[in-house]
Amino acid sequence: MNCLAAQAFVFFIAGFETSSTTMTFCLYELAISPDIQEVLRNEIDTVLEKHDGNISYEAIQEMTYLDKVVAGELNIGALISNIVSFLTLWEITGLSPKAGPNLRM
Repeated sequence: MNCLAAQAFVFFIAGFETSSTTMTFCLYELAISPDIQEVLRNEIDTVLEKHDGNISYEAIQEMTYLDKVVAGELNIGALISNIVSFLTLWEITGLSPKAGPNLRM
């Protein structure tokens, strides 16, 4: 029963938190990387100026650097969120990983 509750909890958190977690980590990475932030800001300003300040699907499609920043964060964030999910699952179920050739403790 504990395993079922843990799985339900993980499914709930995974579905609910993915977008906000990605945005949070992406904004954090931008905050600690002012050079990337500046390039992205310039691209957004340029594209929005071209589209009279309107945020549209077409405008966002032109923001190639934004796409790269978000895609990079998805790669990093996926790893972090998987680790958090496993740690949460272990905490709820009382199970713990066993050290082995692929896991150092």
